[in-house]
Formats: sequence, C-alpha cells, structure tokens
Amino acid sequence: MKSARLLLPFAAARFAVLATVQVVTPSANHDLLLLAKPGALARVTESPIPMQPQVAMACASVRMPGHSQLLPKPAAVFQVYVTPAAVTAMTAPKPAFPVGTILLKQKFSAANAQEPELYTGMLKQEKGFNPDCGDWEFFTLNGTGTAVTARGKIESCMECHKSYPQSDFVTRDYPIKLPAPPAKKP
Repeated sequence: MKSARLLLPFAAARFAVLATVQVVTPSANHDLLLLAKPGALARVTESPIPMQPQVAMACASVRMPGHSQLLPKPAAVFQVYVTPAAVTAMTAPKPAFPVGTILLKQKFSAANAQEPELYTGMLKQEKGFNPDCGDWEFFTLNGTGTAVTARGKIESCMECHKSYPQSDFVTRDYPIKLPAPPAKKP
C-alpha cells in the first residue's frame, strides 16, 4: 500500500505536466494567430510580387498541408507585411529587427486571386533561440490564417535565410514601399 501512495502523487504530477503542455501549445499558437494578421501589420509591398520558382520549391519542401499548393502555379505572387515597429528596419542597410517582430508573406495563386493559399512568416525571438538564423522562429499558416501548420526552426526556411546574415536573415529581394506615416493631428 505504501508504494501505491508514492506512485499516486508522481502520477498526478506527471498528468499536470502533460496537461500544462497541452494547454500552453494551443495558447502560443493562438497568440501567434492574433499577431500575424495582415490588418495588424504594415504592408511593405505596393503590389503583389511574382514568386520566383526556387522560392516556391523551397516552400514546397515543408511537408505540411498547403505548402506545395503554389508549386505548380507559375503565376503565384506574394505580399509582405511587418510589425509596425519594424517598418524602418526593412530598408535599413544593416537592419536589426527587434524581438517580437513579425514578418508575414501572404501567398496567392495569382495576382488576381482574392484569397491567399497560405502564409509564411518569421517571429523574432529572444537571443539564443536560434543563433544559426538570427534568433528567428519560422511559421506557416493555412490560407485563411486560422491555423498554424508549422512552427519552429523549420529547416527549409533556415536553409534559405542563412544566406542573408547582412540583413538580419531577412530576404529583401523585392521592391519595398514603406507605408506613409500617420497624418499629424492639428
């Protein structure tokens, strides 16, 4: 009987840890979904940008639902959004994006498409999170922006972004148009 009493608290503690993990993960994804909304971010591309085939191929190598949808679509385009506090870093010669920055690419099957096929994004984490890639966390969302389909140190994302250490691992191979500053109140 004594051993049963010892196991019961251990089992309860183990269950509590598992329950905590199950609660925290969706909450973290929920927070990301709230933050990674185009309406909450500043668009830094004036119009849809044609997606290069090699970019579509790199995104297709992530084996999650929706990632390879754009591959057979040669007219695929994207728009880029960024956290308002990081807008000026997008054009800085040697940017240093602040912790909490979100960069979001909204990907469409064609320039005239009304709904995105999927989103890819980056979230700047605290120093030490991902030193090989500037402490960026990579993520993808489904086309409606309602579900995180991948998140973390996604190898196919890192392979590409490692080529851009001079720009804090952010690709800027497209025309950037900064949003107009808000009008001053009289």
